Amino acid sequence: ADFKQWIEMGAPDPRDGRLAKAEAKQIDFAEARKFWAFRRPGEPTLPSVQASAWPREDLDFFILARLESNQLQPVPAAAKRTLIRRATYDLTGLPPTMEEIAEFLDDESPDAFRRVVDRLLASPHYGEKWGRHWLDVARYADSNGLDENLAYVNAFRYRNYVINAFNEDKPYDQFVREQIAGDLLKPSGDEPETARHARHIATGFLSVGAKMLAEDDGRKMEMDIIDEQLDTLGRAFMGMTLGCARCHDHKFDPIPTSDYYALAGILKSTHTMDNHKVVAQWHEIEVGTSALRAKQAEVDKAAREQKKAIEQYKNEASSGAIKQARSLAADYLIQAIIQLRASNRIKHAIAQAGGSSEFVLIEAETFNRGNGLRSSEGYGEGIGILISSGPTEVEYDVTVPKAGTYTLHMRYAAKQARPGKLRVNGDLVNEKAAGSVTGTWYPDSQTWHPEGTFPLNAGKNIIKFSWPTPTPHIDKLLFMPTDNPIHGEPFKTDHLAAAFSDRWTEALKQAAKDTKSPLNEWRAYLDDPLKPINEAAIEAIRNRFAKAAKGDRLHELLYKKDGLYKQPKEAEKLFTKADQDKLKQLQTKLGEIEKTRPATPKAMAVREGKVQDLKVHLRGDYMTQGELAPRGYLQVIANKNASAPPKDGSGRAGFAKWLTGDNPLTARVMANRIWLWHFGQGIVRTPDNFGTLGLRPTHPELLDWLALRFVESGWSIKQMHRIIMNSAAYRMSTQFSEQA
Repeated sequence: ADFKQWIEMGAPDPRDGRLAKAEAKQIDFAEARKFWAFRRPGEPTLPSVQASAWPREDLDFFILARLESNQLQPVPAAAKRTLIRRATYDLTGLPPTMEEIAEFLDDESPDAFRRVVDRLLASPHYGEKWGRHWLDVARYADSNGLDENLAYVNAFRYRNYVINAFNEDKPYDQFVREQIAGDLLKPSGDEPETARHARHIATGFLSVGAKMLAEDDGRKMEMDIIDEQLDTLGRAFMGMTLGCARCHDHKFDPIPTSDYYALAGILKSTHTMDNHKVVAQWHEIEVGTSALRAKQAEVDKAAREQKKAIEQYKNEASSGAIKQARSLAADYLIQAIIQLRASNRIKHAIAQAGGSSEFVLIEAETFNRGNGLRSSEGYGEGIGILISSGPTEVEYDVTVPKAGTYTLHMRYAAKQARPGKLRVNGDLVNEKAAGSVTGTWYPDSQTWHPEGTFPLNAGKNIIKFSWPTPTPHIDKLLFMPTDNPIHGEPFKTDHLAAAFSDRWTEALKQAAKDTKSPLNEWRAYLDDPLKPINEAAIEAIRNRFAKAAKGDRLHELLYKKDGLYKQPKEAEKLFTKADQDKLKQLQTKLGEIEKTRPATPKAMAVREGKVQDLKVHLRGDYMTQGELAPRGYLQVIANKNASAPPKDGSGRAGFAKWLTGDNPLTARVMANRIWLWHFGQGIVRTPDNFGTLGLRPTHPELLDWLALRFVESGWSIKQMHRIIMNSAAYRMSTQFSEQA
């Protein structure tokens, strides 16, 4: 308790009870700018050397002077065979061919090696090799790694941009600006469309890399992505660990949190992700060319014409199908009457079953033989059912007073289909009896279903069911004489379309509410479910429809625009087989046309977002914010020519210009990387950290000299290769020196 109270008091010094005042350490930027990395490169004087014949390039003087100051001498030059292998692997990652080796060995001219270097720099494999170096810096990968490890399907376009940039010897300052703000740079004259696309694709530098895309907290995800971008920008272009200033002022370098959030505001105002939901989606742009769009338009036109032909054909075929269906209107009515009478007949039959031998109602659990289970408790009050737990066979002895055609209706509940075979007196009548799904296994889901129409003999008949599975929950079986004559054929409906059948059934239902409906002419068949629909009745209905002429309400019903024969949604099902085959051919052709449409390529990229400044996030927590940090750049690098980010833009363009303008870090960092990728170690051994914790340059004057030559050459990386590879330092052998 005392310890808790002491903490709540602020943990005062127990010796005198005073609280220590935590004072923020102020950064002295004037003093900080004296650090070597923040001083602008100065033109060094070439050092004096004793072996003045050894240097081939000015950089050699710096190397030789350091050797001589340590009483060392350069090792001998490498053999020509070694040199061409070294250069070829260095620039292309591939071995030289036998012919290339022989040609170089035979060339005794003083500029033979220069020509080898120029040939290798002109090879497309150069961009592949050296582009890979940069892709490592840019943390390139084909997926986001981390949580979901989703594939960056279009990241390869950024990879190709980098390869092309190295092959084309794109000036490095332009290379930097395009990767940060390529979408904001103005075109240079009448440039091709592909050049504009390349600048946009370059911003994929900000999109690729390891990003947590399944972070539940969307705002945290956004700030984490910004942090990843800032950390990469700092290390790649400035050799600075900017990420260390997210939660507090940098512990070692002159980067306050206000600077971190000034830069973070630029990226906050940049649209990198389309959303920050789980799983987040990165932004992509379309990079189609005018030729591609022309091809797409050509295919789209052909597709529209084909669709028009399909619709025209469907309309023609539909008209024919509707005309055919209208000619069968009498049969549709008869079918609707029979269907609506069925439920009425069931109710009537159940009511009459006890006192009439014409209808036979059987409780399903009262089967005569079989292995089914009888259940009369626990299912529902007064409800007994036939159930089973496995394959089942049951038989019923059904007695009817006279021979005739009967329809079997079964009442059951089934959550899933459990069809079985129905045999009547040994004849298979229905292979999928009781196979409907009613919704649940419970009583409130029980419904009646017709399971077959068949002849029964006078007297006893054997009805047999066989299920390969457990049965549905069956309640009752009802045998009813059919509407048709005993010796006549049942009314066939296979020539009728369900789309129109449903409409006729609904129209017949609605006729009861409309005294003027011509369908009430046949109302008696619904009111009296036992009134026979025999051949004479069917013929009479057909004759009545055949005589319906204009002015007749029945004729009006048949030809009403939005009536019974309005074109259904799936009119194709009404077509004849020939029409369906023709339609299928037309649709197949449409599919073939659409397949020829070239897809529009996409690329990962960023664009301008909602412009906003950030407040300092205390301890890096976005929910605990401090003072506003207007968008800007690092204070330690004073650049009078740099303008503050505009109010109507993110500030990326200005940031890119600030990086490649009067900035002491940018050229040094890249010159050091080029040296590193040639020699295996940089002049600064920590290429991503030029700050206080980074190692100091082994040859600071040489690094400055290289940085200045880099800028003077127009930021040409290929020219830096020529300078370095033509040097005596590069041409030295790997001979071991005991003295060194």
